[in-house]
Amino acid sequence: MTRLTKGLSVLALALFFSPLAQADSAYLQVVQAVAGKGEAGQGGDVDVTFTPGSRGPLAEFTRTRVGKRVEFRVDDRVLTVVTVQGAIDTSGLRMFGGGKGFGGKSAEDIARILEPGTYVEVADAGKPDQDRVLNLDAGVPADATSADTPARKRTTRQ
Repeated sequence: MTRLTKGLSVLALALFFSPLAQADSAYLQVVQAVAGKGEAGQGGDVDVTFTPGSRGPLAEFTRTRVGKRVEFRVDDRVLTVVTVQGAIDTSGLRMFGGGKGFGGKSAEDIARILEPGTYVEVADAGKPDQDRVLNLDAGVPADATSADTPARKRTTRQ
């Protein structure tokens, strides 16, 4: 086999298996989380800043999941679920509590959970429940995220 043929074979295999090699999750380390009041009728919001080293893993993870649902969680507790509209290439996010807030927790409670040094896991989301609504703004245009993105309760691993 010539070098060119070998190179093309390796490239073809890499392209074929690359979707299978996607990471199951990405981990983002919190630098700061600040609770805000949010808009009227909302459950408040939390501005979260991650370490600069978290930006790449978040961008890569979301780049391969455009149109799919992902959840942001800490210690298997889901904070929010969003449908990815494009790669989230930023080190700061804003989480919004929907009309029911953060599943019974206040924005201040969520900010306390997200203390400096905490790792937030971003992973593929399962099927949604319709009982609570959360939203996340990643600094993209308002029409790029849905205010009606349902989050699911996570009681056991499925």
